[in-house]
Amino acid sequence: MALAFDTGKHARAIREGGVPAPAADAIVDAITEATDSLVTEEFLRNELARMEERITARMDMGIEQLRNEMALQFERLQNEQSLQSERLQNDLASQSERLQSELANQTGQLQSELANQTAQLRTEMAEQAGQLRTEMANLRAEMWRAMYLSVGVMAAIAGIALTIAELF
Repeated sequence: MALAFDTGKHARAIREGGVPAPAADAIVDAITEATDSLVTEEFLRNELARMEERITARMDMGIEQLRNEMALQFERLQNEQSLQSERLQNDLASQSERLQSELANQTGQLQSELANQTAQLRTEMAEQAGQLRTEMANLRAEMWRAMYLSVGVMAAIAGIALTIAELF
């Protein structure tokens, strides 16, 4: 969204200040050309809000995907454990003592594996969240740098316009 600049009004004001019409028109044209690419604070805020929405949506999607993957892995592990338990129960009559020991070991391994995978997924989620926060902070910093640069350019243009006006 470009800045609103009433060229006719400003050209008249410069002419009324004693600057000849061609010079006044040239000053207004230079200011208009220089400010055409500048944007409003409202536009930048809207863009930042849209970027934040996209980043939040990406984070939410990533978190939901990780949750779904964890649920699937947990279900797979539960299914695997159930199948192993059925096999162990069928063989229990002849090998009960040995199989009870094996089942205890396997259950511990599955729990340890599940705990390791859960910890790993939590770490990955935290890393992704940190990266997204960093990306969002960098985008904010870029936006503020652009705004400060725009303000500096406008101030320089105003100074040039005043200097030209004083020359005439």
